[in-house]
Parts: sequence; structure tokens; C-alpha cells
Amino acid sequence: MYSCLDPSVLYSDTSSDITENDLNVMSDLWNMDGRDVYRGSRDPSYTHANVYWLYDEDLARVGLCEHALDDHANVRCLWFRDSEFATLLQEDGWKVGRDLWSTLPRHVYEQFFQEGWTRMESLREHTVRGKLRVITPEMLVEMPPVYSCEACKKVSCQPFACGTARPLDFPHIEKVVFLDNDFLIHIPPTGSRVYTLLGLTTTQQPHDDGSSLPQALVPELVREQPQTASPSAP
Repeated sequence: MYSCLDPSVLYSDTSSDITENDLNVMSDLWNMDGRDVYRGSRDPSYTHANVYWLYDEDLARVGLCEHALDDHANVRCLWFRDSEFATLLQEDGWKVGRDLWSTLPRHVYEQFFQEGWTRMESLREHTVRGKLRVITPEMLVEMPPVYSCEACKKVSCQPFACGTARPLDFPHIEKVVFLDNDFLIHIPPTGSRVYTLLGLTTTQQPHDDGSSLPQALVPELVREQPQTASPSAP
């Protein structure tokens, strides 16, 4: 979650655990944005604002409030949501669908395990040579480059001798899949600003409810790996 008072500040710890700073802290019940929550003590690790973590009646951490240093009445609340993407972007409407593996046809699922495309790094390496793009929440915070070589036609997420770094491109908006590190498919709401962050524009909902992988994406997952060509001898 990015701070509303200072967008350069990222709140990266969004677990439901009580922070060490709030252990054994007695708190009154507060109403924040219409929600009854318990407020912890000020978190001294943040200096851009007075930051307090918020907890529900079961003492699960559910968000935070930040007060401007020069005006304590200037307060903003940020809330944890079911979708990691929704939490990061503070957007309502994101849906969490099924995991990627359960949406794939059996022959595709088997190929993935045979080829070893079962880690996020290997999945991205496999898809970056085609038009399918896998996006994780971490990539929205810092988009990693890809490396390519015009001579040998190789494209990779990892640096290689003749490769040049370039930004990740997005050839087709309908071929962007949002996955968390558990490979759960996340479906953005129509008009989500995630597309603006990726440099894309859309007025339509690109995917369904996540109960199955759109069939248009399956060929991108099972296509053969392109052969790299050796540069011609002078």
C-alpha cells in the first residue's frame, strides 16, 4: 500500500499479525471510515506521518491510519483486502479466482510440470518470449526489465552476454494475467488503474471471473519454444 500523504512511501508489511510495537498495548475502540477497529500505538519506523496500525475485534491487523505531521485531523485510512492487488492499489472490485493449475487443460498442466514451469520465475521466462504477460503485485512496485538480442532473437528475463535490457512490453491487453505468488488468478475491476500503471488503456473487462483461464491464452502457454538463430558469419 502506498501512503496517501506521501506516495513515495510503501507499506509493504500487510500481514494480519500484530506488530511487535503493538504487543500488550491497551486500546479503545475507534471508528475509522465507518469501521469499528482498535488502534495500536504510533509506529516509530515511519517519519513521514504519524502511522497507527488498525485491528479488528479478533486482533487481526486490517489496515492503518496515517495522520499528517502538521495537522493531526488530516487522517487517511488504508485497508487490507482479499486481493493483494486490491490492497496495493487500494481499489475495490478485485476478485480472487482459482489457482492457475486448476484452470488449465490436463495436457497443458502436465506439460508445465514436465518442463519445470512451476515457479513464478520459470513461468515468466516461458511466457516472455510470446505475447502472454504474467504480472505479480511485486512487479507493479518495481517492473523488472527483459533482455533481448536482435541478432540471435533470444528474449529472457535474465541477463545474457549479447542481451540488451528493455522495458517489458504488453502486446495485447487481453493476454495479461494477474497472479499472486500462490498462482491464484486475480481479476481487476473494469476501469482499474492497474492498466494505467502498465501503460495500457481499456474500457472493457479483459477477463472473466477467474473460474477458468480464457481459452485465448492457452495457445500461449503450450506453444513450442522458439529456436534461437545464430548470427550469420561475416
